[in-house]
Amino acid sequence: VTAHHAPREHLSKSMWEHRDMDGFRVHYVQMPYSNRMSFSKRIESFLKFAWRSAGKAAVLEGDVIFATSTPLTIALPAVYAKWKTKASIVFEVRDLWPELPIALGALRSKPSQMAARWLERFAYRHAEHIVALSPGMADGVTANRGARGKPVSVITNSSDIDLFQSAKPD
Repeated sequence: VTAHHAPREHLSKSMWEHRDMDGFRVHYVQMPYSNRMSFSKRIESFLKFAWRSAGKAAVLEGDVIFATSTPLTIALPAVYAKWKTKASIVFEVRDLWPELPIALGALRSKPSQMAARWLERFAYRHAEHIVALSPGMADGVTANRGARGKPVSVITNSSDIDLFQSAKPD
């Protein structure tokens, strides 16, 4: 379950689209989203996605729920689907939330920071396994109370740099 981000005028009448890709059925919920949106509008979009995707994820069959952040609100539909299906959650940490938005000044108020920290602990506490994209992120995860005793693996993003080598002139 993922989102199809498009300007509102390009959204289809149906809320959901389905495509088969590489042996997987991918369910796309139509969600307007852009980094140009205000912070509050982006949070609203994240919460709408969580609400809409929770119901879809809860009726899909599978043994594992792979939830990848950001945003941390992705934990909400993942935990709901876990509760409904009894599947395990693998939670991938792509950014250390909420440290990043707090450091950038996006989360300024104490209540919003407290809510974000609670959501972070909630995500880790309900995951059976946590994947971090770097050793530093893994350190940040394991320092969190919600991740105590949880297995944490580091699986870095990588690329084949040979594909990006410029051609040498003859």
